[in-house]
Amino acid sequence: MQQLSDLTIDQIVFAAIFGFITISLIGLVIWFVKGQKKPAQSGPKITATFTQPPAPPKLVAMAQIEEQVVFSGGGIVAVLLLVLCNLIAIVSFAASTTILQETLAALVWIGWNILWGTGAIIGRKRTYIVRREAPGSPQS
Repeated sequence: MQQLSDLTIDQIVFAAIFGFITISLIGLVIWFVKGQKKPAQSGPKITATFTQPPAPPKLVAMAQIEEQVVFSGGGIVAVLLLVLCNLIAIVSFAASTTILQETLAALVWIGWNILWGTGAIIGRKRTYIVRREAPGSPQS
């Protein structure tokens, strides 16, 4: 019998995939067998008749709401830095020569996206314009 340290990575991956498939198939068989049991008959069989549901009531608009979303000054700066930092991260990842440099470039990319993406989300200004309408009157 082989020691665990004697196994190659391919053998370990094959064993893991085989184990996952085996457990999935066992679970599927158990689910299929349990799902095939018929419920016990107790009392008379109930039949139901379905009718068309009533039409919903007509909705009357009482107001119109417009939403305007614009970036504030800080939001614009955050979006520009987000784009600039993504370009820098792509170039640094492409220019890296070792695994450690690639890992650090990916971590910096994730950190910059979180930082400047949060700034871009917070830096939006929302304005709502509400126009009232009386039912049955022309729009104003």
